[in-house]
Amino acid sequence: LIGFDPWDYHSVMANAQRTSAHINQKSRFGIGDVYFLALSMGKCEVIVDDVKRLSPGKVHLESGRDLKVDTILKVFGFTGLYEVDRLLKIKTMHGWWAEGDNRRHIASENPGVYAGNFASTSLSPGAYSWSQTATHMMWHPKDWLRLMESQQLPQNKADDSISRPAYVLDAKTGLTMQFTIPSICPSLGELQMNNGSVKRQKQLLCHPLRKFLEECATEWDEYGKTWKAEDPSLKDPPPYPYTQKMVEDYLRRSEQ
Repeated sequence: LIGFDPWDYHSVMANAQRTSAHINQKSRFGIGDVYFLALSMGKCEVIVDDVKRLSPGKVHLESGRDLKVDTILKVFGFTGLYEVDRLLKIKTMHGWWAEGDNRRHIASENPGVYAGNFASTSLSPGAYSWSQTATHMMWHPKDWLRLMESQQLPQNKADDSISRPAYVLDAKTGLTMQFTIPSICPSLGELQMNNGSVKRQKQLLCHPLRKFLEECATEWDEYGKTWKAEDPSLKDPPPYPYTQKMVEDYLRRSEQ
């Protein structure tokens, strides 16, 4: 659709056959059909370069290219609040727990990406799991003791060099704990074992496949027509790239 080969992206690690991939990067990526539509029509351009300097109305790149600009947005994700560390008197995080205290569970979104299987792109499934873990360790102190004695919880301190408070854990640490903690505390693992299927069922019930695809295609067409009307020099919008059969095939493959 846009001529990019995602297998060549710097953060994508894949096997020689390109049958599996793992993404490891320090920033999060935006997800949305409109991005690919804008690239396809020529309304958006991706430039990989370093900024040499700025001048009124221009960005001068190291490659020698000059860009005419009206607005510059720096989008590097989020930084945590050191006030949270001060409020909870955090020097060291033990997993999601401040100072190894099972009454002081704290979790935030993990900056970066470290995954090969994306079960969700939203906050709520993770927040649900965090809530289960936090309450379980308060209600079942013997499991908490087992977890602490295992010495498997990663410790994290504030890193001032990247303006990251102690309570903000990176994506790799967060992913590791999602597997480690339930394996050490089987009762928690049993509690959470159906979270994935519940999330899938809720998604399909609230957003039936046919209706969901129809709305996506309608929005795609509306954006394309609007942009083309505003700037006739743009390429014609392509048809929406996903069909019901394609998505049904994806769902069948995910169930295997």
